[in-house]
Amino acid sequence: MQKKTINPLIEDVKKWGNWVLNEAKKEIGRFYPAEADGSIPVCYIWARTIPCQNPTCGAEIPLMRQFWLAKKDKKNVFLLPYVLGKEVRFKVVGAGYEPIPDGFDQEAGTVLVL
Repeated sequence: MQKKTINPLIEDVKKWGNWVLNEAKKEIGRFYPAEADGSIPVCYIWARTIPCQNPTCGAEIPLMRQFWLAKKDKKNVFLLPYVLGKEVRFKVVGAGYEPIPDGFDQEAGTVLVL
């Protein structure tokens, strides 16, 4: 039977990495609640919003210059906006996610750039 070698540097990195993770969870964990499937988001995308120009609508429209999350040779991933009731929501589409719908321009965004 071979004796297992323990690298003290690796053990220290694991120990302190877990310490930082636990401290961060204590301080900011409430801002990243678990999803219904148990996954925990690692970030949020923030956007300014404006009220819909239709007075009877009341929805908040996010202002986004473009919808790209990753734009690489073999991994194009972006947000696909859709409306549910009076709320604009987003799906992640592209490489490894839902298929990219025909005719959607991920460069367009919701902001008119002059």
